[in-house]
Amino acid sequence: MIGSKSLKVSFLIVISFAFSIAQGQVSKIEMQSVLQETLMKYRNAVSNVTNSWRYDNTNDDYFVRDTITLSSARSYTKNYCKEIRWNFYENEKLVLENTPECTEPPTMLAPKKEDYLDLLFTEKNGALYLMLKNSEGIRDTFKVLKLQKNKPVLVEESMFDYTLYLAREN
Repeated sequence: MIGSKSLKVSFLIVISFAFSIAQGQVSKIEMQSVLQETLMKYRNAVSNVTNSWRYDNTNDDYFVRDTITLSSARSYTKNYCKEIRWNFYENEKLVLENTPECTEPPTMLAPKKEDYLDLLFTEKNGALYLMLKNSEGIRDTFKVLKLQKNKPVLVEESMFDYTLYLAREN
């Protein structure tokens, strides 16, 4: 009976998570859960898994745009050469990577000390905010606009495919 009860609770959590994502309302717990999955997939050494969330930086506008879109997709088609990656290496820790990939050979700019960031969460007035903090303090603050679960491009591709919409606050 206890197993049945915990199964029902787990089912309700999953349903509420899916419903809130569909509604565009993202809680701190839900966001942490998705990011934890990012890290777990990476640590399990699944061949088609990445621990990066990517931004198309073709226009060199990541640091100035007021709204950014990050993709966790492992099954999406990438048609751009420059990207900024939020590359998770520990729970709620990431390194910001600037990756111009259309050069031969492909290169990546070496991350600096200030590119190693802690990801902090806060909820205010029903909205979730993400803050990127380095050794010098808060570097960026974003309001989470939407967390969208996407359908994989191919059925056999990874089911872990999200798009995160953020509004820059500072």
